[in-house]
Amino acid sequence: MEVKERLFNEIQELSKGIPVKWDRLTVSKFNLICYGWIPKNEKQSDFVVYFHIFDSNQSFFTTSSVKYSKRFAKNWKIEDLHTDCIVFDYFFKQQIRKTKKVTPKQQKLVNAELIFDEVVKKK
Repeated sequence: MEVKERLFNEIQELSKGIPVKWDRLTVSKFNLICYGWIPKNEKQSDFVVYFHIFDSNQSFFTTSSVKYSKRFAKNWKIEDLHTDCIVFDYFFKQQIRKTKKVTPKQQKLVNAELIFDEVVKKK
């Protein structure tokens, strides 16, 4: 089986039973990266990204789908390696606060939240 066909089959196995619309890909001498969309509701979609590293012959994926994340892992029989996707703004909450220009009134609210967070941490 040629490499292209093997990778295609691997992608098909990954997305088995999941309504992925594979959309774009990039390929370089180092890797192949495929991008797909999963319908979430009428106006939004989640993403799935498949990575294949040629030198190590290893493949990986990541997704923003809460609904199908564990299913992808199950399709590849790697449920024990599953991790949940986290909203960017939640993870970098404090860093984002530092970069945004805020009004004095907004700054008071931010300061109150920071103080509250510190108090809660100590308990």
